[in-house]
Amino acid sequence: MPEIRQTRPTHEHAASRLDLIGLDVSGRRSSSRARISWPVVIVALLLALGLAALRVDLTRMRYALGDALATEQRLLEDQRGLTVELRTLRDPSGLASRARELGFVHPERVIDLPMGVPSHRPGDLPVGGPAETALAFESVRP
Repeated sequence: MPEIRQTRPTHEHAASRLDLIGLDVSGRRSSSRARISWPVVIVALLLALGLAALRVDLTRMRYALGDALATEQRLLEDQRGLTVELRTLRDPSGLASRARELGFVHPERVIDLPMGVPSHRPGDLPVGGPAETALAFESVRP
């Protein structure tokens, strides 16, 4: 037997589809899932923002470290240059030639004074506390 299909008129089919627009067919289960998923979404968003902030800080610290290393290298080069200049200035042959240019000559005579303890006279006050003062005056007495 041949099948007989019943067909609806086109205007009834379009009307039935329009009845479904705006109709919530999901049921109550998805609304409870939606309530549970919002806190999860918020926590995930906050964690993502925190991770992004940490990465930005890490990038900033790497750039600062690179700048500090470049500054350190420049300062080390300056220190090396100044060390060379100091050694050049302290070089005895360089000092001798510079002294000749400025008119310095060798001294005609050199007086060598011995390094000793100065003697105290009765009117002089010795340097130090009262005990040293008493000893100094005792040593001066005849």
